[in-house]
Amino acid sequence: MFTQKEALHMTTSNDFQANILIADPDETLGERLDVSLREFQHDVRIVRNGLEAFEILREEEFDLAIMEFALPGNSALEILTRLKKASIHVPHTMILSTGGTLETIHDCVEAGAQDFIVKPFKLPTLIKRISVILARVGLERQKR
Repeated sequence: MFTQKEALHMTTSNDFQANILIADPDETLGERLDVSLREFQHDVRIVRNGLEAFEILREEEFDLAIMEFALPGNSALEILTRLKKASIHVPHTMILSTGGTLETIHDCVEAGAQDFIVKPFKLPTLIKRISVILARVGLERQKR
């Protein structure tokens, strides 16, 4: 397994500054992610509920959205579904949840999520999974 520093270093190998949205009512997690990702020059926006998350995703383009499944106001699944129905760009998306049935996970992936992570988790593990998604984003940018 990777140390937090090694996992964080992997996010810099993409050679680009990612625009990342964190939508989670947990202030501690949001702040830890914010500090970790900003250390490597990524732009990070934090919102605490689903209504704010939907509005900001509707107005701005992000490389990655990291959303708690059960956001107050709108769930992550509702947000992804609404974006897709409105033909609005759906960024690469990672869903965080305290649990999840196979049906819930399937529905999130069908709506556009690339990853579904069950809490609790270790920050280095989350950072490693973020780096995998950002590597995909970097490859897509190179193809353009």
